[in-house]
Amino acid sequence: MTCPADLPAADILGVLVRRVSFEETIVLCQQAIEEDDKLQITTCNLDFLQKARANRDYQELLNRTLNVADGVPLIWASKLLKQPLPGRVNGTDILERLCQMAADKGWRVYLLGAMPDVNQAARDRLTERYPGLQIYGHGPQIELTDDEANRAIATEVAKAKPDILFVALGAPRQDFWIDRYQALTGAKVAMGCGGALDIVSGLYKRAPLWMQRNGLEWLYRLTQQPGYLWKRYLSQAVFFFRVLLQSLSLRRRSRDTH
Repeated sequence: MTCPADLPAADILGVLVRRVSFEETIVLCQQAIEEDDKLQITTCNLDFLQKARANRDYQELLNRTLNVADGVPLIWASKLLKQPLPGRVNGTDILERLCQMAADKGWRVYLLGAMPDVNQAARDRLTERYPGLQIYGHGPQIELTDDEANRAIATEVAKAKPDILFVALGAPRQDFWIDRYQALTGAKVAMGCGGALDIVSGLYKRAPLWMQRNGLEWLYRLTQQPGYLWKRYLSQAVFFFRVLLQSLSLRRRSRDTH
């Protein structure tokens, strides 16, 4: 189950972002686990849109997954494009909720990627937060071009018999890895979680709730990693508004000619 075929989506710059709420996303995850299906989740933001614009393979991957709106600018864009999304579906929140449910229901969780100490710290914190959680992990060096090594990693993951797999390699590597090797791991639900393990492990703090709700989480992250993030955020903002304005202009012209 890459994504239910009848699930509505907003088309934002050629990327299909599914019109589902956070709770609906969790229900789809639970269904995949209970029905022994396969579901890949991607948590879309401006970075994903920019990379999909430059990489057709990545665009096609996002369009066949349960691609949810993690970035608040996507919510704003969907309203401008008259295809409103119900709200933000944040990847860290998905990870936390699924781990909570896993502890209650006996599901097994695997964390793949991030630095080994970050991976271990995230597991320790999640186990402390959700007693009874069966969680495993590994932080190996992963190169997408080495199929033999990746198959060995996926086979190792499979030994833990995970129901849920979180892969922290950064986009788009984590999403391509899941697309290619999820079946081999045996995981029913798999999601690229990017920097979520940095937050869960305590390496970085998450923005206060009021900033999350008002689309300002990016600003809080910028204060923690200014050297790394400011150029990236500026590039994404310029790209997004330029292409969005082009899309709105084309829609207006199309409407005026009919």
